[in-house]
Amino acid sequence: ERQEVLSKVIATTSGLGRQDVMKIWAILQAGGGSFSKSLTPSCTHLFTYNTSSVSCSMKVIQGAKFGISF
Repeated sequence: ERQEVLSKVIATTSGLGRQDVMKIWAILQAGGGSFSKSLTPSCTHLFTYNTSSVSCSMKVIQGAKFGISF
């Protein structure tokens, strides 16, 4: 039986290039996880290069409104 080690992961990205987003998507798919094009209340992970960017800061603020902490 195949282990889906990422089955509880729902991830989104902020400020990453298309190639990096596609790699993350592929890893999530292979491990049984899910990718969200935007931050939603169900997201469990945020992938970004720069945690001080405006985009990341806005996602953290948006996440806080959903009750998500990063």
